[in-house]
Amino acid sequence: MTWADDILERATAEPLLINDSKTPSGVAHVGSLRGVLIHDAIAKIARSGGREARFTYGCDDMDPLDEKPHGSGDFFDEHLGKPLHAVPAPPGLQGSNMARAYFGEFVANFEPLGVEAEFYYMSEVYAAGRLDEVIDTFLRNGDKVREIYLRETGAVRSDDWLPLQPICEACGRIGTTYASDYDGETVGYRCEPDLVSWATGCGGSGRVSPFGGKAKLPWKLEWAAKWHVLPVNLEGAGKDHMGAGGSFKVSSALAREVLGIDPPQSFVYEFFTLDGSKMSSSLGIGMSATELTQMLPAELLRYTILRVQPRKAFEFSLGLTGLNRAFVEYERLWQAIAGGEATENQTQLFAVSQSVDAGEGAPAFSPPFDSVVSIASQPHIDLDAHLASLGRENLSEVERSWLRAKHATALAWSQSFLGEAAELQVSESLPDSVGELDQGAREFFNAAAQGLAEVEDWVAQDIQAALFDAIRSVGLEQADAFKAFYLAFFDADSGPRAGSFLEFYGRDATIERLSGAGAAG
Repeated sequence: MTWADDILERATAEPLLINDSKTPSGVAHVGSLRGVLIHDAIAKIARSGGREARFTYGCDDMDPLDEKPHGSGDFFDEHLGKPLHAVPAPPGLQGSNMARAYFGEFVANFEPLGVEAEFYYMSEVYAAGRLDEVIDTFLRNGDKVREIYLRETGAVRSDDWLPLQPICEACGRIGTTYASDYDGETVGYRCEPDLVSWATGCGGSGRVSPFGGKAKLPWKLEWAAKWHVLPVNLEGAGKDHMGAGGSFKVSSALAREVLGIDPPQSFVYEFFTLDGSKMSSSLGIGMSATELTQMLPAELLRYTILRVQPRKAFEFSLGLTGLNRAFVEYERLWQAIAGGEATENQTQLFAVSQSVDAGEGAPAFSPPFDSVVSIASQPHIDLDAHLASLGRENLSEVERSWLRAKHATALAWSQSFLGEAAELQVSESLPDSVGELDQGAREFFNAAAQGLAEVEDWVAQDIQAALFDAIRSVGLEQADAFKAFYLAFFDADSGPRAGSFLEFYGRDATIERLSGAGAAG
C-alpha cells in the first residue's frame, strides 16, 4: 500500500472532492508545487480506481496584502492592507490585479506538469453570495467563535469582537478593520491605524453589509466555510497548519461546533527544501516554481516529488550529483515498467509521474545527464548531427524524445549552475597542460587510443574496459591515468564517468583527442 492508497482508504466520501488553494502575494517558489502535485496524484489514483474525483484549486484573492513581494520596492506601499484582488498587478506580469497576475503565473505550470484542476477565486465566491449564509451564522455565533479561539489557541478576543473583516469604504483596506455590532443586516466597523504592524488604517468608521463580497471571514473561519460551500471532503496542508493550535484544528472545531459539518479527511505534508534551504516567496529565497518546471522534464519533476511520502521532509538537490541520481532512478523505474518487472507500488508511482502518455517502451539509449551536459556545453555541436556521427540516427521516438528533454534540461541547468557546468565543458582544443605530463601518461594515451580503435561495440561498458586494459598495459596507477584523462578532455582533475561520457562523445573524436595527447610534450 502506498501513501496515496492509505489516504484514499480513509477518505470514504463519494464523490471525492479534493481541494487546495494559494494566497498569490508573490512569485511562487518550488515548494508550492509539492501540495499541488500530491493533491493531483491522489485525484488521478482515485479516478484510476473507478472513483469520481474532482480537484479544485483556489485563489485566495480576498486575503489582505500583508507583505510586499521581494524586490518590488515601494510599488505596493500604498496598497498594504487591501484585498489582493484590489491591488494592481506588478510591473512585468500580466493580470487584471496582483492576485490574478501571480496566480496566473503559477498555475500556468499546471498544464505542462499534467495537473488537472478546476480553478476558483475567493473574491468571486464572496461576490456571488455563496458565503452569505455562513457569514451570518458566524456573526450570530460570535461568542462561540471567541470561545473556540480561546480554547484551541489561547487567543483572547474582546467581547465586542466579531469574526469578520469588512472592506473599509473610505480607503479600501481589509486588513485594518475591526468589526463589531451585527444587527442582522450590517456590521459596524472601525479602520484602525494601529490594528496591525504591516498596514495603517485610515481611521474611518461606518456600517456596511457583510455580504456579497463587502467583507471577508478571517482565515480559519474562511477555511471552514470553504469546506461547507464548495464542498470539500479531502484536503491536505503543510505541517505549519496541522499541528496543535494550528489552523486545521481551529477550523475543524469551527466547522463542527458552529456550522454543524464534519471537516474533510486530512493529511499533512512536510516542508520542501531546495539544496538545504527552506524557501520564501516574500524574501526571494529559492528558485521559482516556473523556473524549475521549465528546467526539468515534467515526468522527472513529478516522480522526484511524489516518490517521497508527504509526511517526510523533502530535500531536493539541483546539484550535478543530485540530478544525475534523479535521472538514473527514474530511468530505472521506467525500464522496470517496460520490462514488466515493476511492483504494484512502482507501477502506481510511474503512472502518477506522467504528464502525458509515456508511449511504448523505455529508452535503451540514454546517456547520463553529466555526459549530456558536456555535449550541450559545446555550442558548435548540433544534437541530431552528433547522433548521426555516433551511428544513432535511428533512435526510437521514445529515445529521441527523452534525449531531447534531457538535452534541454542540460542547457537550462548550465545557465543556472555556471560553475558546475564549466567543470563539464570539454576543452575546445588539447589543453597546454597536457604537454607537461610525464612519459607514462603519454604511453597511456597512445595505448588507450589504440585499444579504443579496436572496440567493436562503442558502448560505455566496453569503452571503460578498454581504458582499464590500457592502464594495465603501461603499468600506470589508475588514479594517475584518469587524472591525465580528465586533463586531456576537460583541463581538470575529474569529470563524468569516462565510459559513459566517451560513448556519447563519439569514437572518432575520442581517438583524435587521445592521439593528440599522446604526441604532446
